[in-house]
Amino acid sequence: MKNVYSKSNILGISLAVILAGSSVAALAGPHCKDQEREHGLERMIKHLDLSDAQKAKVESIMASAEKDRSDKKGMPKMRALMSLNPDDADYLQQVEAQAESASKDMKAHIIKMAKVRQEINAVLTDEQKQEMKELMQKKMHRMEKNHED
Repeated sequence: MKNVYSKSNILGISLAVILAGSSVAALAGPHCKDQEREHGLERMIKHLDLSDAQKAKVESIMASAEKDRSDKKGMPKMRALMSLNPDDADYLQQVEAQAESASKDMKAHIIKMAKVRQEINAVLTDEQKQEMKELMQKKMHRMEKNHED
């Protein structure tokens, strides 16, 4: 029988739980009173000089992605995890099952967002693609700078 109490298993489970919580929180929607809060990709797209036809295509892509996100409101995985009893003999197995499920959801979410980005990229001109690349690099630089501490 595999030792579920090994350091690597506990570390993996902990990481999966943290990622699941982050993913579920992200899927739950805006965390501020302003329900019209834009997501990073939407903000970047606003900086591009899109034609009316491009705007319509991008809005359609984003609306489809938003519909998929809104179908996942709430935090059922986190609630299920929090409802587990640490005194149960199979507690860690239950947590591992929750973590595995959360990792599958996270993988699906990452793939979906990559497809959205790819669809939007197909709408852009070469110049707009270059500008989007530069905006992404600036964002990555800011993120790295914010996480240096």
